[in-house]
Amino acid sequence: MEDKEAGALLLKFAERVFRIATERNKIDRPTHSRPSTGDTPTWVAPLLAPRRRIPQHQIVRISEIGRPGLDVRRLAHFMSESSERLGVGFCRCLRGSVVLSPGLAALIRGGASGTSMKRKEYDDLAEATVADRVCKVVRARNKIILLFAWEETAPFASPFTQACEVLSALGETASGEAVVPLKISVDVMKVKYESGENTDYLGCVTASRVHEIVVYEDGVRSLRHLKEQGGIHVRLLSQQT
Repeated sequence: MEDKEAGALLLKFAERVFRIATERNKIDRPTHSRPSTGDTPTWVAPLLAPRRRIPQHQIVRISEIGRPGLDVRRLAHFMSESSERLGVGFCRCLRGSVVLSPGLAALIRGGASGTSMKRKEYDDLAEATVADRVCKVVRARNKIILLFAWEETAPFASPFTQACEVLSALGETASGEAVVPLKISVDVMKVKYESGENTDYLGCVTASRVHEIVVYEDGVRSLRHLKEQGGIHVRLLSQQT
């Protein structure tokens, strides 16, 4: 009988200790939890840092003032002049890396071998919206390069087509609107084995009506005809004014 009574007292004592520990655990709950309206606490997930967005006016402000027209240069001199501060480049995103257009790769690497960057490095780049197109922004050697990639969702536009749309929008200025001509350098429209079509270069010609466009070629395909087309647009524009 004494053993049964001692066991019962011990059981009651254990239950009391458990209740006290439970109450203290509720009082000592971490401060970063947020209780809900009910009895079950709701744990607050950490907020993700918003992706950096660079306004278009800041990008325009970094560019040097140019003279309307179009010029064609060789790849070896991509954005080598100090007055070339705003450029356009192209890339293709892979799972672990991003393949770059040749001029941009040379500018970033400083002549070292390699035509790609790490995918994480690409994902961390700031973004900008120019003429309703979203692109990445690369900063290198006191220059800004708008980087266009293949779209991963429909309509799957190539980076060359996207750049053509942006450059065309910059050149299609409303009549009588005062616009400061910018100097814009356009990399070779080539990423590894894929290259832009002739129609993709028409955006450069359209933009040259208002801005100074420097187009780079890789030596395989001559772009001298673009300079002639751009000259015609500039001459027509001067006749109208």
